[in-house]
Amino acid sequence: MLLAKGVAFASAGYRHGGYGGALQAVASDGADAVRFFGKNGAKYGIDGSRILLAGHSAGGQVAMLVGLAGENFRDNWSDKETQCRVLGVVSLAGTPTMQFGRYINPPFNPGLVGGLRSLLGENWADPAVAAEAEPQSYVERGEAERIPVLCVQPQADQLIPPGMAVDFCRVGTELGYDFRHLPLADTGHCLENPGKGGISEASLAADKVICDFVLEVLNIEI
Repeated sequence: MLLAKGVAFASAGYRHGGYGGALQAVASDGADAVRFFGKNGAKYGIDGSRILLAGHSAGGQVAMLVGLAGENFRDNWSDKETQCRVLGVVSLAGTPTMQFGRYINPPFNPGLVGGLRSLLGENWADPAVAAEAEPQSYVERGEAERIPVLCVQPQADQLIPPGMAVDFCRVGTELGYDFRHLPLADTGHCLENPGKGGISEASLAADKVICDFVLEVLNIEI
């Protein structure tokens, strides 16, 4: 559907926490990917001024950080040379807020610890370090870009507590942001049907909602 509407896709990797610099390295890599297409988009037939970021799990968190707070991770984020502009974000089972003591408590889920360590390095449990990795922190401080965000959250996610996305969208909405919450019933972290395998029915049904959001944000006729 999106390809037929002229939407192009590109996949960007990023360094993990073991490379040092942790969050700064991760987020600046994401910001560099956006700047690359802002500067070189014409070579690939891409309009770098109309970018939507999307990611799953840790990738969803990075997409939100770069989209909402990219200027915190890369100098000259939106200079005239690059012409880059992020118009929106889709986060699939991402982590918009962590709130140690509420959502993240011992005994820690090993999978969650691995994801946090890849983003934050060995100091992942330091609340001050974690706060800089929370998209919600930038929203609450009034430092976030006012772009639409769609949080797609599996309700049977054993890794990312579903309440995180609910809180994030509630706080953003109260502050005047266009944050939308799309819960996926009977769906695990990898969009699977728990205990049965395969993509869940809710994930398949959400496809049109997500595509419509992308087209709306990029100002393409649905």
